[in-house]
Amino acid sequence: MRSEIVLLIALSSAVCLAQAGSHKTKSIAPARAGFTLAWSDEFDQGDNSAPDPAKWKFEIGGNGWGNQELEYYSSRRENARMRRGNLEIIARKESYTGADGVQRDYTSARLITSGKFEQAYGRF
Repeated sequence: MRSEIVLLIALSSAVCLAQAGSHKTKSIAPARAGFTLAWSDEFDQGDNSAPDPAKWKFEIGGNGWGNQELEYYSSRRENARMRRGNLEIIARKESYTGADGVQRDYTSARLITSGKFEQAYGRF
């Protein structure tokens, strides 16, 4: 039997703010006094599309990530997709073997911004 649960995210308008003058970008979100928008994702790609690869990177594998996690993280649309302006990360109970040969009974997605957005100072 296969089942799925929308696990983590119905993120809408993820936004990072940086101190004014430290990073120049077009303002998308309402301005906050003393801060300038440094990074955002409005998740406005079409339904069932992948997260924006210019902003997000998938971490793929099933080796527990240091805390014995039971799922295999994939970049499949079954595990991460856009829907109605939200990023959905979906955990599924299914037998899955990744390209690295690791087999798990659950799948999900793990997304990071490392290498896509980095800023040393500011309010995030």
